[in-house]
Amino acid sequence: MSHNQYALKTVLVIQTIALLIYTGIPIKNDGFNFLERTMEFVLSLSWMGQFALDFQCYLILSALWIIWQNQFTATSFSGSYYVYDFSDHCFCSIPDLSHL
Repeated sequence: MSHNQYALKTVLVIQTIALLIYTGIPIKNDGFNFLERTMEFVLSLSWMGQFALDFQCYLILSALWIIWQNQFTATSFSGSYYVYDFSDHCFCSIPDLSHL
């Protein structure tokens, strides 16, 4: 493993741990109503709404890119999963980092 690969893996592990810890706080305070809160922000036409909409677009683009890169195979769809909520639909992506 090269120095660059080790550095990348280290950054990814630190970011994942930080996000898991940080995510636990809103889950404790607000529950699992991510899409409802996101739509409230988007409909408010505020900077938080702009960020939420931008992030949703990023997630959709990421999922489509993963599917396209894997030539629309069944495994490419397993790398992107569909999250359903009564208020909205959103693609969320899980990149395959096993090759790192």
